[in-house]
Amino acid sequence: MNKKQFVKELSKETALTRQESGKVLDAVLGIISRELSKEGEVSIADFGKFTSRHVPEHDARNPLTGETVTVKAHKAAHFKAFGGIFAYAHKH
Repeated sequence: MNKKQFVKELSKETALTRQESGKVLDAVLGIISRELSKEGEVSIADFGKFTSRHVPEHDARNPLTGETVTVKAHKAAHFKAFGGIFAYAHKH
């Protein structure tokens, strides 16, 4: 499912217009992104937890060329589902 399809489904579930649903989705994703950029976390009951992790500098291999490259240290988003991947869907 892409963003456009997600917004369409959100609109059906909430009776909001697609434009309003798009704004809601953008707001939610913006809040999560800002919190992760501050190395915080976002925990949503019956769904899961978003966290930010530090990834140290490491070597990786370019699969197209086989060349070894150094990947700089960076932050990466991580998500862990609560109660199994389908826990939320079965409750609603």
